Amino acid sequence: MKKLAVLAVLAVPAAAYAQIGEEAALNARQGFSILSSVRFPVFQKVAAPLAAPKAAADAKLAAADLETLFIGGTKPAEKDLRGWFSGRRFTQTGPTAALFTGSDVYNDPKQGPIAGKTFKILLWGADKVIEGQPETYWDEPGSAALDAIAWNLQEQGPSWSRADFTLERSVVSRKGQAAYEVKKAGDWLVVKYPNGDYGYYFKKVR
Repeated sequence: MKKLAVLAVLAVPAAAYAQIGEEAALNARQGFSILSSVRFPVFQKVAAPLAAPKAAADAKLAAADLETLFIGGTKPAEKDLRGWFSGRRFTQTGPTAALFTGSDVYNDPKQGPIAGKTFKILLWGADKVIEGQPETYWDEPGSAALDAIAWNLQEQGPSWSRADFTLERSVVSRKGQAAYEVKKAGDWLVVKYPNGDYGYYFKKVR
């Protein structure tokens, strides 16, 4: 008799747990699971998308400002473009880290300087925000990052055209059919990207 009593006592929690499990599953389907909210705060995650419209609006405002600077900008000289410059590219999803390089690139990296070299403008910068990459990435780059770019200049250089100084008010660099137009606005270099984005470069890092 005592054995049956014990089994009866154990059966109640089992039934209760089953009911709780069903209720939890129902709540989870409705998006209101208590356990989920404790382990993975739902309301904290909702905050990020709420900030997106403001970030996008700020990006559009900055892009409009850069467009104005670009339109009123002047044609840079080669000496203005020589070096590596950190800046920002303003994409549809917000600003991204960007790097502008103006330097001599070997015409044939395998042969080195004996094959001649050409002054080229190469740009790095994603066309959308990359999670985990700060916008300041190139502002204070480490030596490893700069070494990687130095290597990339020689590897990617042949696919970019010679810097074109023939236009009246700007300098153009091309990669395939894509054209990147550069102007000077005060101490800044302002770039118009092939997809209509604008960016500017304000700090010389090498």
